Amino acid sequence: PFLTTITVSAYAALLLALPFILFQLYAFVLPAFSNEERRVALPLMTMVPVLFVIGVVFGYFLALPRAVAFLQNYNDGAFDILVQAKDYYRFCTLLLAAMGVLFQIPIGVLAIVRLRILTVKQLRAYRGYALILFAIIAVWPQLLGLERSARQPVMVGFNRRWWEPAQALRRALARLG
Repeated sequence: PFLTTITVSAYAALLLALPFILFQLYAFVLPAFSNEERRVALPLMTMVPVLFVIGVVFGYFLALPRAVAFLQNYNDGAFDILVQAKDYYRFCTLLLAAMGVLFQIPIGVLAIVRLRILTVKQLRAYRGYALILFAIIAVWPQLLGLERSARQPVMVGFNRRWWEPAQALRRALARLG
């Protein structure tokens, strides 16, 4: 029990500290950026902890209860389900961390557009392929009853992030013209 308590505390500390660790990682890289890259990266870096926390809250209230209910009831007629605290907390921590990281995808897409690696036009052209890829990636949680809850935030974030730079570009062109 003592080691389990220490392990659970370490997982909780990692989960709570992960947004700040990610921010410190970006802050370490920031001095190597040019002024334009820094202008693009700074707002994105401030959104990392916010979106991570939103992802963890989403996972805690929507994904985790469904996953635990499914796993505890899967084939329960043939087996006595005995959940150990260590495995349960490890599963919860990994699921919540995965949801937090999953919610970082919109930042990645926006960064790619702002750094001019891809354009909004290219994102629109490959939108169908991206949605198929997200659906394929989201298939594994279908076993846990999470397919829709894992896929929807990714699709909404992706769709919103290709639309947002297009709107900003239109506003900038309107100001110039």
